[in-house]
Formats: sequence, C-alpha cells, structure tokens
Amino acid sequence: KQALLQAVNGVTAAIFASTPPQRLLNILWWGAAPEWVETPEKAARYGTLMAILADTILASLPKGRSALDASLRSKLCDVAQTFSGVAGLEDRAAQLIATAQPSRAA
Repeated sequence: KQALLQAVNGVTAAIFASTPPQRLLNILWWGAAPEWVETPEKAARYGTLMAILADTILASLPKGRSALDASLRSKLCDVAQTFSGVAGLEDRAAQLIATAQPSRAA
C-alpha cells in the first residue's frame, strides 16, 4: 500500500508540475480557503493533496514577488490561514505567507 501511495503521489506531483501555478492556486484556494473549509480537521483529510499542491505552487511561482498580483497574494494568505490549523501543514503556511509578502525595496 505504501508503494502505491508513493506512486500516486509521484504521478500527481508530475501532473501538477505541468499546470500553471495560478490554476493550481485557484484549485487549492477553492478547497482550502477559510470560507470553504468547515473545520481544520475536515481539511486535514486532504492534507497530502494540499501539501503536493502547495509545494508545486511554491516551487513554480515567479521568483520576483513583485510579479504576484493582489488576488494571488490574498489567495496565498487565505490558504495559509487554513494550513496553520492543519497538523503537518504549518511550515507550508509560513512559506505561503512569506511568498505573499511584497518585496521590500532596498
């Protein structure tokens, strides 16, 4: 069972890697935004999938944070709010918040 789970996760990650990050963020937001999630416990049922989506999004968003528009920043923060209450996703919540922060001029 563990090998099958790893294979499914690998295939899922590969498919997500070929999908535009904004589309992945919309998918994640539709399922993990606080207004859609009833409780963190219910969201935790999908923790593995949410983690794969978040990892793919974080790896593929433009490196210059100034390239992120306000809508994307807001969605990242919404998802991070949900992730902060789901065991195992707290670190990703912090990464999403950090990514959503605008770059500071030097």
